[in-house]
Amino acid sequence: EYSICNTMADSIRIKISNSKPGNATNVLIEFKNEGSLPVVGSINLPVIRGNADTTLVIGFNKNNGSKEQKGKIKAEIISCDQKDSNPQTVYGSWKNSNWAGNPSQADEDVLNLSIYPNLRLMNKLQDTICSEETFIYTPQSNIGGVVFSWERASVYGIDETYNTGVGAINERLTNIDNMPVTVQYVYTLTTDFCPTPVTDTVTVVVLPKLPLTLTHYPTDGSIITFGTPITIVSNTTPNIYVKYRYSVGNTLIYKDDPDGGEYEYKIFEFNDGEFNTVQVTAINEYGCEVTGTEIFRASYNLPNLITPNENTNKRLLKNYDIQVFNRWGSELYHGKDGWDGTYRGSLVPAGTYLYILKYKQPNGNVLIMKHSVFVKY
Repeated sequence: EYSICNTMADSIRIKISNSKPGNATNVLIEFKNEGSLPVVGSINLPVIRGNADTTLVIGFNKNNGSKEQKGKIKAEIISCDQKDSNPQTVYGSWKNSNWAGNPSQADEDVLNLSIYPNLRLMNKLQDTICSEETFIYTPQSNIGGVVFSWERASVYGIDETYNTGVGAINERLTNIDNMPVTVQYVYTLTTDFCPTPVTDTVTVVVLPKLPLTLTHYPTDGSIITFGTPITIVSNTTPNIYVKYRYSVGNTLIYKDDPDGGEYEYKIFEFNDGEFNTVQVTAINEYGCEVTGTEIFRASYNLPNLITPNENTNKRLLKNYDIQVFNRWGSELYHGKDGWDGTYRGSLVPAGTYLYILKYKQPNGNVLIMKHSVFVKY
């Protein structure tokens, strides 16, 4: 039994012995293969000296397939001229005979041989991920029974240090540089039938994903009038990010920003007096995303008191589309002249009333708000 780990071109050695004192000349040996082994041509030896051994070297090219080549090689003597100590005794031009004396005895040898293919990784060897993503790679070789071990040197721009492992790779890689960084893993493939380990490489390009800073104005808790927006300011490294994506409630807005850097987005509609959340996603030139959240709270400058019998504050929201209701839901007023606290020409009783305001924002959307007002005499 013999095996070759055919990482590179390899060879086997076969010993031929001449047990007689006289030289054997013009020895022609033919090889016949069985199984999937590659064909080996015949070999002609000018001489095999008496009482001596001769070693034949049979070379094999790389097995670049994915399967083991296995079978038998038969070495057969096709012809030779053999002279023993008696010059008168000559044997020649015979096949399957032993070297001297009795041509009826076959001189044949059989070698059981396995040639394993060139070991290598078979699956995808290069990938691209964004910073802070996990690089996952499960090695697969062209044959079974392989043990995979890997190592990765420390790389400038990657915040992970030198690392090693066995089998699959599962590493979270963070690129702290402004440019793509290439990380290379070196795999060592080891088998029982290969005396020398084989190496192969796996490469991943880690794209940058730089920090995103969000602010807003007016400041938190501001009282603002209609038409005054809350402005979200997105800060990134200049000329890196090319697109921003804003999510306000269920509204998703994409906005291109070819110059990168700072971009402002104005929000005209928000929950009055409550905390409002805006999600901002910055997408850089490599397609990598980073998401941040900005929370703000502001109140519209809505009146909550009218005094119909006094000289000031006599009307509610003149020049705005409003509806006024009593506590039972009956409509008391609808118009844009401003409610003066009357219903059908008479002042309503003092107390709290509900009103609905409709206002067309500068962005074209209609803002509908519900609020209460107290009528005081």
